[in-house]
Amino acid sequence: MIGIIITGVLCVVCLILSVILLSGNGAWLIAGYNTAPYEEKEKYDDEKMSRATGVLMLFAAVLAAGLGAAGYFVETGKMQEKFVLLPAAVFILLLFAGIVILSVYINKKCKKYCKSIKKRKGDLNAFPLFLILCIYTISKPIR
Repeated sequence: MIGIIITGVLCVVCLILSVILLSGNGAWLIAGYNTAPYEEKEKYDDEKMSRATGVLMLFAAVLAAGLGAAGYFVETGKMQEKFVLLPAAVFILLLFAGIVILSVYINKKCKKYCKSIKKRKGDLNAFPLFLILCIYTISKPIR
């Protein structure tokens, strides 16, 4: 029961943070942006970046609600405990995919136009290998 309460609190916190970020006023909540030097902050559109991060937080709230629902079904006996692994794995994979998509979006679409910014190629070379490793690790049967 405590797991359902913790998941519900996590869901509510994510919803509150998503409202702040979606309003465009939550750039101070984004990790790394608040501590970045002024010159680095000038390269990004903070309102667009806040809204993109707010969408991820809303997505995380929905995923947390789904995970809480799975926990509730286990507590009430409507689902066996061994089947909770699938929603948990989906939660982790979708959240990880959302973070990667957000990072790419911020680096590609949230930058202000500036000729001094050079595009780097090959930033995502290790991503397919990492994704395959994650899928392999999650798909291994539990003994």
